[in-house]
Amino acid sequence: MRTIQLLAVVLATVVLCGAVAGCNADTAAIKRAASKPIVAKPRVKAKPVSPPAVEKSPLKKIDAVASRQLAIFLQKKLQALMEFKDDPDFHFYGFGRDRPYSLWFQELQAKRVTIGQEHGLLPGLNEAAYGVLQSGMDYMRSRGKETDFTRWSIPRVKQTLREAIKLKARPLPSSPEYRQWTDSTGKYQAEAQFSGMIGSTVRLLKPNGKTVTLPLKKLSQADRKWIRDRGK
Repeated sequence: MRTIQLLAVVLATVVLCGAVAGCNADTAAIKRAASKPIVAKPRVKAKPVSPPAVEKSPLKKIDAVASRQLAIFLQKKLQALMEFKDDPDFHFYGFGRDRPYSLWFQELQAKRVTIGQEHGLLPGLNEAAYGVLQSGMDYMRSRGKETDFTRWSIPRVKQTLREAIKLKARPLPSSPEYRQWTDSTGKYQAEAQFSGMIGSTVRLLKPNGKTVTLPLKKLSQADRKWIRDRGK
């Protein structure tokens, strides 16, 4: 029994010595690491990031003829509105169907739909068309009296229309074949390029890329002569 107790004491002593030795080794390693000088790593400078290149959109060419024609149309509608806004019939019927001023509203609303399909119009004409139409609605509700919107919108509409009407039609420098075409009545003009004929139908290419077809007899005598001379 005493032998077993003696062996247990010896074994415990060996384990304790091993633990103490391990602790001493760890302490020595920590001291060696602490004695070494700390070398700071050089900082790596971040390269400046250049902003992505912004592609410049090409300037859109303004279709002077289409812009001027639309401006004249809107100007006539605005003048008509100024004349009938004080009419008692307008105050009573408004823009009701089959009423005196329903055609004014329908034509202007239809024009606003086609404006979105046009290319090369002077910036601001779409807003001008909205301004005329909305002013008509305001005058209908206020029985011809000025509103905050009409006071704000109408002067700006008039300014935009004046700028569009002053535009001068010029042939595109890269397309010397563009010229002014006039109908047989002399009332309508368009800037376009002769694109050929199919039978007695003339094909004209407008600066906005649209192709217009019309009978030869609908053109003025000067334009018909120009086509005949070109065919010689």
